[in-house]
Amino acid sequence: MGSGPVYSTYSQKYTQIPTTRQTYSANDSPTEKISALEDHFLKPLVSKIKSYVKDTTHFLNIIEEIGALPQNAILLTLDVNSLYTNIPH
Repeated sequence: MGSGPVYSTYSQKYTQIPTTRQTYSANDSPTEKISALEDHFLKPLVSKIKSYVKDTTHFLNIIEEIGALPQNAILLTLDVNSLYTNIPH
């Protein structure tokens, strides 16, 4: 087994007021296996949620099905990279 849960902080230099952010890695913690079990059972259900978007191709297909948008419509997308980087996949 590894070293267990790790607590750390890092500075947020991009904010107007310098702050620190606390992070907690639960790898090798007692709840890691529970989280994996939860993931196993929830993963098949997530795709049934109406707002679920699998990937870029799926998003483009959804947009194409919508058809013409009103002239004042604003499209907004977010692309999150490296979210939950400490979770083993």
